[in-house]
Amino acid sequence: MKYAAFLLLIFPLLSHSQSTSELLKQINDTDDDSLKVSLYGKLAITHRRNNPDSGFFYARKSLALARLIENKRSLAAAYQAQGILHFYQSNYDSAIWNYNEAYNTAIKLQDSVLIGAMLNNIGQTYVNAAKYDTAIELMIQSRQIRDQIGDERITSSINNIGNAYFKMGDFDRALDYYKEAAELKEKYGQTLSLSNTLNNIGIILKNQGKSEEAIPYYHKSLDIAEEYDDRNKLANAHNNIGTLYLDIDDFEKSEFHLKKSIDLKKEMGDKAGLYNSYNTYAELLSETNRFSEALQYIRLAELLEEQIGTTMYTADGLLMKSYVLINLGRYKEAYEVHQQAYLAKIEQVNEDRNQKIAEWEAKFENAQKEAEIARLSLETDLQRAQLYNSRIILFVGGGCSLLVMILIVIIYQQRLKKKKAEQEAQDLQIEALEKRLIDLNIIPSEPTINASELNSKIHTPLSDREFEVLRLSLEGKSNMEISDVLFISISTVKFHLRNTYGKLGVNNRKEALDYVVKSS
Repeated sequence: MKYAAFLLLIFPLLSHSQSTSELLKQINDTDDDSLKVSLYGKLAITHRRNNPDSGFFYARKSLALARLIENKRSLAAAYQAQGILHFYQSNYDSAIWNYNEAYNTAIKLQDSVLIGAMLNNIGQTYVNAAKYDTAIELMIQSRQIRDQIGDERITSSINNIGNAYFKMGDFDRALDYYKEAAELKEKYGQTLSLSNTLNNIGIILKNQGKSEEAIPYYHKSLDIAEEYDDRNKLANAHNNIGTLYLDIDDFEKSEFHLKKSIDLKKEMGDKAGLYNSYNTYAELLSETNRFSEALQYIRLAELLEEQIGTTMYTADGLLMKSYVLINLGRYKEAYEVHQQAYLAKIEQVNEDRNQKIAEWEAKFENAQKEAEIARLSLETDLQRAQLYNSRIILFVGGGCSLLVMILIVIIYQQRLKKKKAEQEAQDLQIEALEKRLIDLNIIPSEPTINASELNSKIHTPLSDREFEVLRLSLEGKSNMEISDVLFISISTVKFHLRNTYGKLGVNNRKEALDYVVKSS
């Protein structure tokens, strides 16, 4: 198990951070309320990491003043600052709400620069909320707008699309976007921001097993962070380089960089980052057989875990602790910790599964809605066709030519065929989604069904044919496969399934499976 910090940026916030006292002095020295709104927003952002309570205090002052002076541009800036605060506290719903308020204000102002920025921010928030498809769509829109107006911050949109693909595990696409972003950042002289992108390229190459290729990217990122004396970037670069050297068993270099990372994160009060570095350093110590020291750092990480309430590496951390305890001869403790690791891993798997099921259920519901729209559209077209057929008959009675009538009938027949094909495609899509939902559930994919037992629990018993169709359906067979097995048409299969669902009181294959499993 290896640990690596992955830094995600919304956009460049404060290239050279000003101190709280400097910003407060500027606020006291100006009578420009619009400038005060901006300065309060900067104060809020300055406190986003180490003192979020103060950050929210200044963000609220910024928003209250913006509302008082009724300045739309100031209002957008205030909402943006609040969005950033919520983002850094992982309050993603609140962050999106505030960003949307800023976005809507930008629309009213017809400010393309601000529109592009807000689409990018909202998209990045969706990345962290694991809604990757929505995130990518929004950030592509941001990229297009910024490309049209020549906004050099297009690099942020491209970089963040890479972040989305990285989180999805699509490393090849992520690498393409990161390299494109890095090339543009060098072109535009965005050196400090380039440090993050180089860092991310290094992370991907490391994950692809190309550690030697990752080393120059990490070191270039570190050089930039040192040039600008950016401690946060320095800490992350040292941590990533230390983790990389740990992977290739260069323990001396690994220890040097990990200690640097720990010292910097202590200075900054970055508890989440320090927790990560403690775990990685404990792993290094266990790899070099310094088990007593390793246990000390594991305990330091556990103390931080209680303070910040994180469960990022619980299962892996417990497994490492168990390994260390075994080597210290504390077998009973090691066994107990190993059991905790097992339970934590099960919980993590269940969370991942539930999230995936939720995503597919949402897609399934959307497919159902689209299918219903298509069905209603088809019915409307049928009604129109019938109406036109009636008019055609009248037309013919009034002397309309036979040729015109034939042409009209052919046109509407083609339209009806097209609609029918679209309807069948929708049915197939829903069927595929239903099967996928069944696969994702941790329940038997081929439940044992007893006809008499099932019929005893429903008001109207299933016929033999309905039961047979249901059984094959729940075994994962498609409607076409059922049709082949039973030598009946697909429409007959659908007819039996509709009747069966009605008798069971369910709406689809997934609900039918749940009903059968619970009844058995």
